[in-house]
Amino acid sequence: MKIVSFDDILKLNITPQTCYRWVSEMIANKDEVLLPAKISMKPAEGIFCNVMPCIIRGEKMEWGGGKNCYQISG
Repeated sequence: MKIVSFDDILKLNITPQTCYRWVSEMIANKDEVLLPAKISMKPAEGIFCNVMPCIIRGEKMEWGGGKNCYQISG
């Protein structure tokens, strides 16, 4: 597993134009990816954890990833 930090992303110097192109390509090709339902856990009031997995199919390989969102009040 590879964890990509915010600093790792900054070091790549990815332009806003590249990000826009990537998003546009993913929207155009959304039928080619697996997006299972997000998992939402709410263990207590004001606390949640959402996990959103995905699998992107390429011509030669597949990539898996996920996005996690957390909120902890207090």
